[in-house]
Amino acid sequence: MKLLYLFELILRKGIREKEFKEVNTEIVAMSILSSLQGINWFCLYEDSEVTAENYIKTSMDLLIKSLKRR
Repeated sequence: MKLLYLFELILRKGIREKEFKEVNTEIVAMSILSSLQGINWFCLYEDSEVTAENYIKTSMDLLIKSLKRR
């Protein structure tokens, strides 16, 4: 899947440039893609009090914070 590959390239670049910790880029790329796919559920089931925008922001913030070097 091309999108998964692009996520991996971004992650590898971040690791190379010492912005991100050493991680398994394949697994993290799948996690990012899975989080984004979760938005589809919010579009299908609008009953949730959580907005898609808030879901994206929170999920991506968590991922980025977990990847960053300290």
